[in-house]
Amino acid sequence: MRVALSMKVLITGANGYIGICLLPVLLEKGYEVVCLVRDKLRFKENSDFGDQVKIITGDLLKESSIEAFPTDIDAAYYLLNTQHWSKDFFPLMALSAHNFVQALDKTQCKRLIFLSIGKQINCLQPHQQLQQILGRAKAALTIGPAIPKWYLMWPFHLFKFKGVANQITRLTL
Repeated sequence: MRVALSMKVLITGANGYIGICLLPVLLEKGYEVVCLVRDKLRFKENSDFGDQVKIITGDLLKESSIEAFPTDIDAAYYLLNTQHWSKDFFPLMALSAHNFVQALDKTQCKRLIFLSIGKQINCLQPHQQLQQILGRAKAALTIGPAIPKWYLMWPFHLFKFKGVANQITRLTL
């Protein structure tokens, strides 16, 4: 099923597990997808969809490396570092989120979707702090459904994730 009006959606973490699972669902629904990745070559080697999306590069830990986001983005998925929650890792996550918000605020994005397993793995305080940083964006922040940690464990069959991915794509509307 394709959406009536094409929306342009940005995915950060498109090389990550959730991004890899979410991308084909967004394309199937007719969204125009822009993927922010650190390594274009890795994305093209690991994805069957490299010719169906716009790829921009950038390391959100290095603000100067981030290619400008297309200004006509309607929604953005912040999927970075969702499996690596720890107190020691949080300063890097905070910097990444801050740089993302700075780049996103130069667009017309209206919805920012944040997905995390932080609540499930006893890292609630860093999760809330990251949510506050992302909440500073001009776009309305939507906290996606809690993703059970077992969804991210290997082996995992993609068809099991499709229901969650369909639920997540409804957040863009």
